[in-house]
Parts: sequence; C-alpha cells; structure tokens
Amino acid sequence: MATKIILKKSSTIGSVPLSTDLEIGEVALNLADRKLYTKNNSGNVIQVGNPYVGPTAPTSPAEGDLWYDSTNNALKAFDGTAWQSAGYQTLAELEDVNFTNITAGDHIKWNGTAFVNSNFESDVEGLLSASNTGTGYGDLSYANGVYTFDRVTAAEIRSEISVTDSGGDGSLAYDSASGVITYTGPSATEVRAHFSGGTGVTITNGVVAIGQPVATTDTVSFAEVQTSALTHSGGTITIDPTDNGANTGTVVIAGNLTVNGTTTTVNSNEVNIGDAIILLNADETGTPSQNAGIEIERGTSANVSILWDETNDYWSLGNQQLANVTIDGGTY
Repeated sequence: MATKIILKKSSTIGSVPLSTDLEIGEVALNLADRKLYTKNNSGNVIQVGNPYVGPTAPTSPAEGDLWYDSTNNALKAFDGTAWQSAGYQTLAELEDVNFTNITAGDHIKWNGTAFVNSNFESDVEGLLSASNTGTGYGDLSYANGVYTFDRVTAAEIRSEISVTDSGGDGSLAYDSASGVITYTGPSATEVRAHFSGGTGVTITNGVVAIGQPVATTDTVSFAEVQTSALTHSGGTITIDPTDNGANTGTVVIAGNLTVNGTTTTVNSNEVNIGDAIILLNADETGTPSQNAGIEIERGTSANVSILWDETNDYWSLGNQQLANVTIDGGTY
C-alpha cells in the first residue's frame, strides 16, 4: 500500500506564499511559475535557487551559475572560466552582418550572403513597374510611384457577355444593348409534368392526396407502422438497428429520455455516462432514511459496497480495506 507526500502548492501565476503559510524549513511549490519557496530563520519567505543579482560578480562561481549585472542591466552565465553575456547586446554582435553608412530610413535585409542595411523607398521603387499584355480592354501604366489604369467602358464589357439557352423548362435570353439577362421560369403545366402519384398517393391538377385529411388539426390513422428495425408485438416494442437479432447497432435519442416504469434493465458490459455527478435515491423528498451507494456483484464471493450510512452519518466500506490513499497538504 503506497503513501504519497505532496508539497504545499499553488497553480496561480505569480502567487507567493505568505509567512503565515509556512513553517521554518517548510517548502512550497508554485506549479505555474515553476518556483520553489521556503521560510528562513528570520521568518521571511524566500525563493530557492534565485540567480545572484548585484553590481559586482559573485565570488567562487561554478560553471552554469547565473548573475544579473544590475549596473549594466545584463544577464551573464559563468562558463567555468569567465562570465559571458547571455544573448546579444548590439546588432554588431550578430553573425553575418555588413552594415555601412547607416542613415535614417534604412532597414535590414538579407543579400544572399549577409544582413546589410538598405533604403526601403529605393528598394520598393526599383521593384515597381507596369506591363500591358494581351489585347483586352483598358491600359495600365506606372510612373513616379503612381499606377494609372484606363477603365473599361460598359459597352466593352457587355460585348464580352453571352448566354446559352440549352432548352428544357423555362427560357434564358440576353440583351447586349442593355446588358440585361432575362430568365423566364417554367410554367405550372411544365412543373406538374415531372410529378406522378404512387402507392396510395394521387396527384390531380397539382393537388396531392393520400385518401384522408392530413391537416395539423386532423387525426390521421394507419393500421400499423412497422419497419424491419422496429416491431410491435404483445405490448413490447423492439428496436433492432441492424435487423439481424444480434443486439448490435446504435440507437440515438437526440432529446431527453423519460422512463415512467418501475424497472430499467441495461444488459451491456460497458456504460458511458456524460454527467459528471450521478444522483442516487432521487425520489427522496422527506427526512432521509435510506442508505445509498454502489454495490459490486462478485459472483460466488460475497458482494462488496461503498455506502452512505444514513443512521450514523458516515461512509461505510463494510469492514473492507482502503488501499493507495493519498494525503494532500492542500493549497495556499
């Protein structure tokens, strides 16, 4: 039987334990900040493993030690021989750079070999141009940073549009002078010609009938509705999604399901319930009087259970052992 000891902890970013949260030498862990705290002999809460901060380098450093140089505002690491700056301090320290005669408006670009300074305006101006291709309408030109486009006339656009009426119900036509496309829908006679009645259904002059009124206020009756997957016999309705009697397939109820009978039996080996809390003894309305919990069938061995003892107001395991208990120190 395993016993776990869990440190005092917090998952809140920036949360630091108060002096009243810790005893001297007790340890607390901030899981979000990945910081470890303790309380010293002076009653102050301190962070364990902080880098050294000060204007002068610490004495007797070990390789990998960190020092924040508060005078130069720089983070440094000890490489075993000397303190080295962590990261670049200036652009000149970058690899593959070649800056010359930097002026206002310059930017950094890669020339294929190194990063160099270059003027954005001149770079963009050198990339811009205009070209007319084909024999379409309108012209495009560029000069001194300005693009000029001669717009296409309405007549030129209309002359490029055409429509084709491929027959069938209705008609389609195009007037190039006005640019109007006209569609005439099929007539009622043309539409009705595509429909015909079937078993028990008649269509007369566009009216569909099934032999009895079916308005929302009418009572519609059928001898019986039965499918291969749904059968009704002797007061029992059977739903068989696969229609093979193998108790397979899936029945989905998109809304709520209410069972008013006294017994609900589930003959399956796996039950998946989306609700995070299962309510037992839900019909209790007065003073509680019944024990409630979970009982496990063990075949030839005696059943075991976890029950709320209503008489004594405590949880009962029926004299069974409880293993692998975790003792948690809580949060601060």
